[in-house]
Amino acid sequence: VGVMGHLPRADEADPAANAAAVLRLRQGRDTVLRAGFGPVLVHLAATSGALTDPATHFDLVRVGAGLVGIDPSETTVLAGASRWTAPVVHSALVPAGTAVGYGGAHTTDRETHLSVVGVGYADGIPRELASGAGVEIAGTRHPIVGRVSMDQIVVDTGPALFPRGAVATVFGPEGGAVPSVQEWACLLYT
Repeated sequence: VGVMGHLPRADEADPAANAAAVLRLRQGRDTVLRAGFGPVLVHLAATSGALTDPATHFDLVRVGAGLVGIDPSETTVLAGASRWTAPVVHSALVPAGTAVGYGGAHTTDRETHLSVVGVGYADGIPRELASGAGVEIAGTRHPIVGRVSMDQIVVDTGPALFPRGAVATVFGPEGGAVPSVQEWACLLYT
């Protein structure tokens, strides 16, 4: 039997913020045990609780955000543990005034190189991403331009022309030009 809950103020580092939730879960666990069900696995804490309040640990903790290097409580610096890459599938030099993406959502303001990267919203790139996000190719971050399509994004690579098969890093743990998962989370207000 499992009993689980979620901390109502999970991202707050002060244990007092979630003390009532801890008490309610203990009461729920005890009720289940008194009713003759057991053994009982109890879990309440996600990443923030796991890092800031041992009273929330019980039998298990859910550290989904922590696994990719995000600490929502902002009390600990976690190392990123994942990398997402995709291939460049096409590159071209385009003139100023070139419309990019569905509905011409972006128009180039200068002659530039664009690279199509083989990853899109079907793979998990949020369609809501209008600006601010980028990918790393060959040590430089390049902005995503136009709308995110089902299976591709377009990046403005400026003076650089990349061959088909060049690796674009959507996010990774390296830092520098490589975007982090935390940066993507901030862009999406999550």
